[in-house]
Amino acid sequence: MTESQDKRGEPRRGSKERKMEKILSIVERHPEGIPPKEIAKLSGLNPSTVRNYCPKLLNKGKLENQNGYYSTTKQHHRGKLVRFHNVVVLANVPEEVSVSHDKESFDFGSAGLCVEVGETHHRVTGRVDAEPPVTLDAFRCLLHLFCEKVERKVGWRPDFRDLVVRSVEANVDYLRIRYDADKVITVRDVVSGIEEKVYEKGDRVREEFRATRLNCSADTFLRSIEKGVAVSGVLSRLDSLEDSQESIHEDYLKVSNGYERMVRLMKELLKKFEGVSV
Repeated sequence: MTESQDKRGEPRRGSKERKMEKILSIVERHPEGIPPKEIAKLSGLNPSTVRNYCPKLLNKGKLENQNGYYSTTKQHHRGKLVRFHNVVVLANVPEEVSVSHDKESFDFGSAGLCVEVGETHHRVTGRVDAEPPVTLDAFRCLLHLFCEKVERKVGWRPDFRDLVVRSVEANVDYLRIRYDADKVITVRDVVSGIEEKVYEKGDRVREEFRATRLNCSADTFLRSIEKGVAVSGVLSRLDSLEDSQESIHEDYLKVSNGYERMVRLMKELLKKFEGVSV
């Protein structure tokens, strides 16, 4: 063992690396974001040390900074922490497995799971409801619980490739910012079944999308989100929401201006033909 090695013979890490790892471990436990003051309090590090190292971790791509709140880059879509709720998952039961109608709800504190066995369509439906919406890791745990409940009810255990994500809501919360537009801005695509909203939610602004015709396997869905890949182009639409709002506003102005011009023309015509008998 040399001076540059620890007792296990591995390269000795300096104080700087240990402090950075400590900061990361604290931030990872707060996916909603945490300010430097709280990081220092929970880690026991000097506040000036935290203020010094957080920007360095930010430059290395390890952290994200949103209005002074740090979060890790894990489970982010293009730098945003995506959370899920109001998810509908289907498990098509093999024909050789007999089923009978049954419905049961489970409360896991911040999230709820409703499991319904359908005799007509020979499948089990799971509905996940959570407020606040859950992270990707928590959503994966709920899917495992759903598979376990399916096995207990019908005697057949599906894996994630057998599950079909039918519909999902995904949210991105922006903390400590104001929203001065209308209370809710909604963009709805009738063809794709995608609805997008921006609205205030307590002390934050929430950007939300709802896809009701997703129909992809849970395995594909999870892997796609982990890689930051859009599922059927859904998640990528979050980034175009602002452009859609501007386009809607421009269309509104065009319609409004056209209406005003039409009213002026009608008034001019009335004046011109006033007193003229037909």
